[in-house]
Amino acid sequence: MIKRDFVTELGSREFLETLKDKKNPLVIADFYTEWCINCLMIAPVMESIAEKNKKIKFVKINVEEAQELALHYQINPIPCIIFFRDGEEVDRIDDDVNEAKIEEKIKALK
Repeated sequence: MIKRDFVTELGSREFLETLKDKKNPLVIADFYTEWCINCLMIAPVMESIAEKNKKIKFVKINVEEAQELALHYQINPIPCIIFFRDGEEVDRIDDDVNEAKIEEKIKALK
């Protein structure tokens, strides 16, 4: 597990535990790879949004290291941002990921 300032990078097991944790009613997961240019560009945006929304749990999942999660959640293309409420997927952005779309989804889910 890698802790950034506001977004925590998790492996598969830690991610599944995070979804089960009742202290995290809303979890936003950024599925990415290290070689993806768009993933690299959205990372600081996610940090900024996470800093403004401290009651929401923000996590990153490297799909190359968590291939079973990528298959389970049908991650394609990347980056893919999935919104989970009480452990269940409630929304996602998997095309043209940008700050406005992420903030719009957060506002709708609050």
